[in-house]
Amino acid sequence: MWTYRLLLISISLWIWLAFVHGDSAAQTETSQRPLTVAVLDFAGNRSGRLVSDLFASKLASPALVMIDRDLARTAARGTGYEGSLNMSLSEARDLGAAVGCDFYIVGDAQTLRRSPSTGAPYFESYASIL
Repeated sequence: MWTYRLLLISISLWIWLAFVHGDSAAQTETSQRPLTVAVLDFAGNRSGRLVSDLFASKLASPALVMIDRDLARTAARGTGYEGSLNMSLSEARDLGAAVGCDFYIVGDAQTLRRSPSTGAPYFESYASIL
């Protein structure tokens, strides 16, 4: 679980630096209207939902307006989005237009059981964010 937290903190810091400390034109735009961001569910499993919920809560700040998670999920399903990370340009644009945000974040997170040929089975967790 600590690896998820470390990953989320580092990604949140990166996004904060990218959006808040951009060039002066971006800072002027953000001072007029805050950026809207949506975090969609990562994969369709329990681990993905937990990670996306934690990520969305850590990403929330006064400089960003977070789109309601249920509304974003419903809008994404309405466009036919089923959690794919491999979208065409038109699919990505349609998804962004349907959700109604400046940026959206998709990803994948899973906990998998591994059974090596030697040794005891173990669990491996990962999260990828795009």
